[in-house]
Amino acid sequence: MAANFTNSYRDTASIPQRRVDSWTTIDLQLRYDFPDEARYGLRGTRIELNARNVFNTDPPFLNNQIAAIGYDQENADPYGRLLSLQLSKRW
Repeated sequence: MAANFTNSYRDTASIPQRRVDSWTTIDLQLRYDFPDEARYGLRGTRIELNARNVFNTDPPFLNNQIAAIGYDQENADPYGRLLSLQLSKRW
């Protein structure tokens, strides 16, 4: 589990200057490594389930005039919750 926090700050490029709210997201990872005694070719296999931004928290609004988007692309992303499943094999 990981908590990602971006503190609030002032948007000095906007007139009048605006406050950009803080933003916190939670990421989770569940991983299983099959033991060396595993049968059926599963030895050295790892399976991972990842969830980014578990609670689907929207990034705070930023009047980003340069990129013409409404969020801070250096501290946030617009994708919301992102789930992935990964299977890897060590030879």
